[in-house]
Amino acid sequence: DHLRAVIVRVTKGGKIVSTKAYGTSMTGVPATTDMRFRNGAVAFAYVSTLLLRYVDQGKVKLNDTVDEWLPGLPNSDQVTLKMLANQTSGYPDYEQDPAWQLAFVENPFHEWTYRERRKVAFAKPVLFPPGSNWSYSHTNFMVLGKILAKVGGKPLSTLIKREVLEPMGLRATVANQTGQIPEPVLHA
Repeated sequence: DHLRAVIVRVTKGGKIVSTKAYGTSMTGVPATTDMRFRNGAVAFAYVSTLLLRYVDQGKVKLNDTVDEWLPGLPNSDQVTLKMLANQTSGYPDYEQDPAWQLAFVENPFHEWTYRERRKVAFAKPVLFPPGSNWSYSHTNFMVLGKILAKVGGKPLSTLIKREVLEPMGLRATVANQTGQIPEPVLHA
């Protein structure tokens, strides 16, 4: 569809059958298999995996409420860590806010702080009572990531690298706190 370039890997039984790059990354720059790209919503799985590791380690429980770490959030005494991870908190998605979208397009290199994103998200009312419905919301994982960083006592990127990426053998995957992608970058 709208993609200019892709990197494709085929595996069978744990062995790589083929890895290919197709298209151009930028005008005159062919895509190559060593190029890096933003993994997008896959990062939600990393945050959820970190949460479940902490549950297994006894550091948190899925039914712990947000108010233990972030008491100022709406319904923080009712929203659980599980609700954040399974998108049933009722928290509005800051990325769906038209003003946020416009600001993002006008300055895509702005590094949005937790405070800035939280302000945008909670300028709107919650969508539904906690646990009563489902709605995709980046706000859930922003809040969950903030809590997990407090639980782990280190930046979320450090915790994800140590607790999720390294045990999975993902040595070329990084969890940056910024929008930076290590070179070479695939502009798809």
